Amino acid sequence: MELLKKHTVSICPKCYEEIPASVYEDKQMVYMAKNCHKHGEFTFLIEKDARLYRRLMNGVESQDRKPFENIMIAVTHSCNLDCPVCYLPSRAESELSLQVLKKTIVGFEGDNVRLSGGEPTLREDLPEIISFILEQGKIPSLTTNGLRFCNRQYLRRLKDAGLYYVHMSFNGLSDQTYQKINGCRLLNKKLKALRNLKAEKMNVRTSILLERGVNDKELTKMYRFCVRNLNFIHSLRIRTVVPSGRHNVFEQLYLSEILSIFSNAIKVSKDEIIKHSLSNFGGEHLPCSLTIDLGRLLYDKAEVKGTRNPVVRLVKIALVFLPRVGILITIGALIRYVLRKKRLIDFIVFIRVWPHIYSIDLNEIKRCPSAHFVGSTGEVLPFCYAIALNDRKYKL
Repeated sequence: MELLKKHTVSICPKCYEEIPASVYEDKQMVYMAKNCHKHGEFTFLIEKDARLYRRLMNGVESQDRKPFENIMIAVTHSCNLDCPVCYLPSRAESELSLQVLKKTIVGFEGDNVRLSGGEPTLREDLPEIISFILEQGKIPSLTTNGLRFCNRQYLRRLKDAGLYYVHMSFNGLSDQTYQKINGCRLLNKKLKALRNLKAEKMNVRTSILLERGVNDKELTKMYRFCVRNLNFIHSLRIRTVVPSGRHNVFEQLYLSEILSIFSNAIKVSKDEIIKHSLSNFGGEHLPCSLTIDLGRLLYDKAEVKGTRNPVVRLVKIALVFLPRVGILITIGALIRYVLRKKRLIDFIVFIRVWPHIYSIDLNEIKRCPSAHFVGSTGEVLPFCYAIALNDRKYKL
């Protein structure tokens, strides 16, 4: 056994108070041990690959919180689904007033405001909120299940109001997957919503929630679907079900496991992906996440630097890109390379394993760029910390 962090801070899974914790490695796995003076000691597995955790952890404790870059605001608690894995399942809470929303938006230090729920498209004054965000010089985006986008006229209303990005949940390519994760068959509606988003030329970021034994085998198909639609889908966010909200069963996939699945999907080694994420997305990482610029990753794999012959460079790029993104995207990437464009492919992959009440490291999440507005208290907290504390409503 080797101690990786002698002192950090976490949350008691019983009373939700902040308590001292430590992180250690044992048999190549990583555990968090914590001690609550009321409820005793707890030990939880937080990562199955100690080598990966070591590479992503930050050795020096952050004294100050990193400025938030984006904020999630639940504009309504109503929803048109009843998902078994919902992390914010309370439907009884009242909507935030427009006055409170505007005050929060104006006071937020970052540039990106993400409206969520519940299901945000159920809020009647959503177009007005989107327009207000734009008027403040900030970027409005929506985190949604996309069902109301089956109505193209409604989608156009939001677009005309200034909606910039749509983060749409897209958990698989089979109705069986949606039945298990979302509680009903949704594939046809999801595909129709995506067709309308494409027709309206919206910027789309798809989000897949992986559940062990349900849709983890679909990730390769989902990646290929997104790549075939790069003209309007610009990112894939990969998350895993964690014990939060309605979902109490501890069956999460760990970051190393998702990395292995994605590595197999794009035929790039795990080591190459880790190096890419560390070198391209800042010196400070979170042990819960990896970020991949697909075009940059594949370009680096082609190893064209040092190759003087321009034809050989193009051949090298083509040989790497073609089996991973297909002929049309490869041709586009080659044209962009010849034109000396900065990015060969406009596609980002985010792999996230949310910290939860069992695994959260409050020193690490000081570096988290994502905030969540807690409507009941008016606080702006790191996203995962806010979600973990929110569980008190359902579990205490």
